[in-house]
Amino acid sequence: MLADMNFSTVLALVIFTSLSIGCASKLPPTPNSTNMFWNNEMTYRRGYYHGVQDGKRGVPENFERHHKDYKKATASIFEEAYKTGYNSGEQRAEATIEDAAAAYQQGYDTGMADAANEQRPSHQRHRQNYTVTTELDFQRGYLRGFHHRQE
Repeated sequence: MLADMNFSTVLALVIFTSLSIGCASKLPPTPNSTNMFWNNEMTYRRGYYHGVQDGKRGVPENFERHHKDYKKATASIFEEAYKTGYNSGEQRAEATIEDAAAAYQQGYDTGMADAANEQRPSHQRHRQNYTVTTELDFQRGYLRGFHHRQE
């Protein structure tokens, strides 16, 4: 069979086979692998994530409510990350309230200006004035300001 194949076909077959063998040895561990699922880095990331979420929601600080996401051996890593994330989440929650209020006021002022200039109501025209997280607040303020000016 090899006699019937030309040199380039044989070479391509050899290269493909060697690449396949090389890739197979570098496959990541399965999801059930202890090394991948419960290593310190993953535990830290999970702790930080849950801390941020709890901080944003304003629930009492308690890393143990997430006991299914860490093992006894990694509890201290999870706790440290959770506390760091919780403090970060609290700060983000406060900043979000301030940002939302500022976006609402800016939307209100912009809506009044558009109404005074006889523009069609469209808060999207002012995308540079809000972010994804503050768009709804900007839109509410914009519509209230736009319609207030027309009254």
